[in-house]
Amino acid sequence: MSTNKILLEALTPILPTFPDVNPDEDIKEYLIFSYDVKAVSYGDDTPQERILAVRVDYFAPVKKNTMATREAITTALWALDGTYPYVSNDSDKLGQHYVFDFEMLEDTDA
Repeated sequence: MSTNKILLEALTPILPTFPDVNPDEDIKEYLIFSYDVKAVSYGDDTPQERILAVRVDYFAPVKKNTMATREAITTALWALDGTYPYVSNDSDKLGQHYVFDFEMLEDTDA
C-alpha cells in the first residue's frame, strides 16, 4: 500500500486530509501531510527499505478547542508503527497550526 494511502486512511477519519496542499479554502479545519525519503538497508546495491520523515500539519480556527483532535492525530500516527510524533505549535493570531513530525519505515517492495 502506498504511503499516501496509509496516511490518508489513518487521518481522514479524524479530519479532511490532503497531501501537500488544501485544495478547498472553504475547509477551515484540516490536515496536510508531506514527507522526505531516505533509502536504507541496501542489499545487492539496491535499497530494501526507506525511512520517511513525515510531517503532518493540523490547521484549525483560533478559538477552537483542539486538545482532543491533537490527541487523536497523535494516536493515529503512533499506530503506524513509526516513531512517536514530536508535536510543535506554530499557531499565530490568524489560526492554530500544529506540526506532527515522525519517521516511519517503508519496504521498497510495498
